[in-house]
Amino acid sequence: MKQKYYCGTIVIVGKPNAGKSTIINSLVKTKVSIVSKRPHTTQCDIIGIQNDGLFQAIYIDTPGISYKHFNVNNVIEKCYINKLCNNATLILFVLDGITWTSEDNLILNLVKHNTIPVIAVINKNDKILQKNNLLPYIESLRKKKLFEEIVPISGKTGENIHLLSKLVQALLPISKIRFPTTQKTSYNLYFKVQEIIREKFIFYLGEEVSYSIRIIVESICFKEKKMYVIKALIVVKNNQHKQIIVGKKGTKIKFCGTLARQELEKYFKHKVYLSLFVKKDNKKYQVYNVHQKKFLQK
Repeated sequence: MKQKYYCGTIVIVGKPNAGKSTIINSLVKTKVSIVSKRPHTTQCDIIGIQNDGLFQAIYIDTPGISYKHFNVNNVIEKCYINKLCNNATLILFVLDGITWTSEDNLILNLVKHNTIPVIAVINKNDKILQKNNLLPYIESLRKKKLFEEIVPISGKTGENIHLLSKLVQALLPISKIRFPTTQKTSYNLYFKVQEIIREKFIFYLGEEVSYSIRIIVESICFKEKKMYVIKALIVVKNNQHKQIIVGKKGTKIKFCGTLARQELEKYFKHKVYLSLFVKKDNKKYQVYNVHQKKFLQK
């Protein structure tokens, strides 16, 4: 008799900084999505794959939507996320603690018009000091008559992550698995390296700059000396952003680049030679080699 498998797509939605990326990393048990206190850290949909026996859950971490950053791109994101939700097996609606906001209402209106099951995930349970306020909040969510399940968790500490995983599995349909059981993400090596580099810079940059920069990995080469040589572009909007990223005499790009190199060495388990280029559109760009003290102009 042929073995039955259970597989489906789970879209994770929520306002910026609600902890969506931390949750997907905890569920998959691998860092597939970068984490930062900065809002809008996730710039594109991140796919994490959780394999557990006969179950394969395919999680999609989406950018946060808010009124604060409501612009043309945000409208496009809203439409795209709405389309994702319409084609999903399940939706995880991540809430930041026990305070319902206008941004949560915005997202509620986005997901309530379809028939896809929705699980309300009350994240950051470890930060809720007055635990007696949790049950009334859960009851207020039940009154919205939208959520299939309501579960308080902490993506950071792992509290109730296993319970959330089991709730997801219970709602997965019988289906062929879509990815090999050893695969954790759908993205390739270049994307992984790009995100590691971007994470280090957005942590130390202002909100405006961190949201606007893009990282493009141009090449990854493995040399005979068992060393990875990586070249990447940091693309910025204007010269002011370039100066912020570079820092005085190259100090900031050297510092962030070194942090990125160290994490890349842990990931590859080999030495890494990292060259970072700062570029504005198609004009001249600056290059700083993390292994050299000299700041070069090209």
